[in-house]
Amino acid sequence: MNYFLCKLHFTTPLHVGNSESAKSLDSSNMTICADTVFSALCHTALTTLGEDGIKKLYNYVIDNQLRISDMLPYSQDRLFIPKPFMTSKAIQVNNNKHKDRKKIKKLTHLPLDMLPDFLASIEGEKDFDVEKASCDFGIHHISTKNSIQGNDIAVPYIVGLFSFNQDSGLYIIIGYKSKEALQYILKLLRLTGISGIGGKVSSGYGKYKIIAEVALSQSDKEEFQNLSQLLNLKTAENYLLLTSSIPSNHELKDVIEGSSYGLIRRGGFVNSGNSGGKQVKKQTQYFFSSGSVLAKRFNGDIYNVSNQVKHPVYRYSKPIFMGLM
Repeated sequence: MNYFLCKLHFTTPLHVGNSESAKSLDSSNMTICADTVFSALCHTALTTLGEDGIKKLYNYVIDNQLRISDMLPYSQDRLFIPKPFMTSKAIQVNNNKHKDRKKIKKLTHLPLDMLPDFLASIEGEKDFDVEKASCDFGIHHISTKNSIQGNDIAVPYIVGLFSFNQDSGLYIIIGYKSKEALQYILKLLRLTGISGIGGKVSSGYGKYKIIAEVALSQSDKEEFQNLSQLLNLKTAENYLLLTSSIPSNHELKDVIEGSSYGLIRRGGFVNSGNSGGKQVKKQTQYFFSSGSVLAKRFNGDIYNVSNQVKHPVYRYSKPIFMGLM
């Protein structure tokens, strides 16, 4: 499989509710899970090309012609990856000071170029510079809105938002086997940036522009070359999951053994005109979160999570892995 990377610059704040919280409207995550990205692409395909547009995207994915990662952060020229779920054999961070151990525990992402240092610190071979790995990508904030629908008077509510710094944003990795599949998903990504991604896009949130498109194997930049090498590493001892996803039922038992993983709840509502104007919940699943370290790769699937609607509602669960050397 070939790999392509797109860097996104967000022109408006982003709202991605925390699926673990009952008050997901009040919060906003910085990153975007792949199933949310895929849902947005499906919606774009439907509105621009009709049902055939969704079928085309679905077929590319189910035939393993396309894969996507979560949308992950970058700052300037540095790409950040999820901090691996790994248990330290001998934690040594700045002379093993307790406050620095707490800082590294709070890290959610680390620079790709510092992955070798992180893995060496897990083995107790060197200290890890947690300050160098930390980054300020932007700010979490809230906006107060008023709802008048179904109310006699305006009812205020709060929307949690994340605004990226001018030099920061998100990137996505696309795995592809044909140029036609790549060009199709790039078209959908560009169109989705105009309408917005995440929640409350009707309020103008989640708009972005693609500011860089990179065929990783053809790049002359060292970081992109290293990333391409790790994505194509098929004989690693462990694999870092870059796509929040879950194995199919027949794969699950083999994948769990010897792996270290986090779980993330995937729920949400159906964006459909066939639900009678009511909010209809999708079926809930629990995925391995990106950053999970797995002993074996898996193929995953696309799940139909429709609930009380007459058409399929697809949840993406086809992973991209990075080999850990």
